Amino acid sequence: MQNRRHRVLLVLSALSLALVAACEPAPGEDGAKPAPSASAESPPPSEEPGPEPQDPEESEAPDPGTSPSPSPSPSPSLEPEPEPEPEAPEPSPTSSPSPGPTPSPSASPRPTPTPTPEPPATNQGFTPVRPSADSRLVYVSSSTGDDANPCTEAKPCRSLEKGTSLMRAGYPDHLYLKAGDVWKNESLGFARSGRSASEPAVVTSYGKGARPRLESRGGTRVLSFNTGRQGLLDSVWFIGLHVANVRLDPAHPEFTGVKEDKQTAMFLGGHKNILLEDNVFDHMEVVFQEWEGRNPESITIRRNIFTGAYTSTSSYSQSSRPSNMYLDGLKGMLLEENVFDHGGWNPVAQGAGANMYNHNVYVQYSPFGATHEVRGNFFTNASSHGIQMRSGGVAEDNFFGRNAIALLLGYGEDKPLGADAPVRAVDNVVTEGHSMMKGHDFCEGPNLCTLALWGIELKPPRTHPIVGERNVIHSRSRLQDEGFKKLWPQRNDLSVAGLQVYNQRLDPKNPPAGVRENLEWHWLTPTQDTGSGDYPDPGRTLGDYFQHLRAQGVLDELVRSGLVDRVRQGEDDFDSFVQLQLHRAPGTWDERITAGAVNDWIRAGFGL
Repeated sequence: MQNRRHRVLLVLSALSLALVAACEPAPGEDGAKPAPSASAESPPPSEEPGPEPQDPEESEAPDPGTSPSPSPSPSPSLEPEPEPEPEAPEPSPTSSPSPGPTPSPSASPRPTPTPTPEPPATNQGFTPVRPSADSRLVYVSSSTGDDANPCTEAKPCRSLEKGTSLMRAGYPDHLYLKAGDVWKNESLGFARSGRSASEPAVVTSYGKGARPRLESRGGTRVLSFNTGRQGLLDSVWFIGLHVANVRLDPAHPEFTGVKEDKQTAMFLGGHKNILLEDNVFDHMEVVFQEWEGRNPESITIRRNIFTGAYTSTSSYSQSSRPSNMYLDGLKGMLLEENVFDHGGWNPVAQGAGANMYNHNVYVQYSPFGATHEVRGNFFTNASSHGIQMRSGGVAEDNFFGRNAIALLLGYGEDKPLGADAPVRAVDNVVTEGHSMMKGHDFCEGPNLCTLALWGIELKPPRTHPIVGERNVIHSRSRLQDEGFKKLWPQRNDLSVAGLQVYNQRLDPKNPPAGVRENLEWHWLTPTQDTGSGDYPDPGRTLGDYFQHLRAQGVLDELVRSGLVDRVRQGEDDFDSFVQLQLHRAPGTWDERITAGAVNDWIRAGFGL
């Protein structure tokens, strides 16, 4: 597989450099709402292939803004309701999109994994930032700057407004924000377009320290680009920033946790050639959305950290449906090596329980699935889905942990995909499935939750070809997961399926064309095994991998290298590993804590 070959090359390069060194003396507006998830009726909890689910019932969703109405006995519906048409500000589009690139869905055979990861290849794989000959370099510091200054590195200006005002539309200008500084209720909303995809405008940091921190407090939208006065962006990179909604952060002194303080980083309309890389989006939903026929194009999301967008009404109502990312109508989309955690709910905030409408990532149905690639990401602790890819696409070598449903590709019989759109799930690992019954007052409102506990669902029309290869789906969550008994006391278990194909649980003895070499182990039942049964160390989890790194001395190395300032103790070892990811320092990387390394180690336990 291409990504794994790239990792091996990085590791070998790092070893070579080390040997040489040893011999010789570095939504916009609130109205733009996502649509609901699409969960088919769950098959019965048995190890035999289940019957085909029925079509979902359609009913009107409540109006946004209606008061929560707790319902202690919601009906066990397994389907979300249809989404009302999104509202949005009144934009005035200013440019027309052009076709984006179409990535190839093909993948090479997976190389033999290494049970113990190799030494790190740090500071590798980030997009290099190089000014052009005529780039204007603008420096901004909230701690030492003054807007009367010339905005140079020696004499920076202070405000984001001043800095963005010096960027010229159509030029490869760079806006540098001082590392470790904080801007409160200021906006980057008037950043300008670059010259081309190869000469973009860039917003990034300078100096050493933490990512520049842009704090929102419910009023100013820090990162929001609609089609009105800001216009459409073309060729802009945002690299190494920390965008924080402090009022939804339980650890911040200004925490409120209420819906009114929800924030969205919005790219509405035909923005193109946009890169988000190495940023932290702290309790902030990021939206790219088609508007008035203008589609976002060539959108790349790499190595970002998403800590969990949510709203305080999700336990009672579906009127607000946050996910970490909502992506609608994208022509050209790459999600690579990101961390998506706690999308759509919060374990501490009151009323912010999980439901079936909120996800880590939600890719809406569109005809552009041929241009969608999702590779090497972590999807953990989602409200419902780790990721919905309703348009199809390629999902490869991702890690999924403690989600109610890990991965959806396609959107059913009545939603045809483009002939060139792949439905391809390859080399993914799904572990420790956990239902959507979690959080404060979970599922108190009507029709908010389902019994589904699913691994991977391939759901295009039956005539559409699929590929599902070498995926591992194993084990229920080690956390207590019996919340369903509160809602459906007559039930003995959740509705469980490991790999679902065309709305039916996979029969491993009779798989459809394109589905092969997948392993389900202890998912449906504590004894389920669709493999050989002869494994060196089966059932490895993310928490086990954390302990493996500790035993190998890797955790201490990560602190010494500066990748993390310290090793944080989570609620358990699974959470402790997630904390490593959420606190990764800017511009640092270590192949030993990537999704690919985790997946290889888990596969090795099964002899794969």
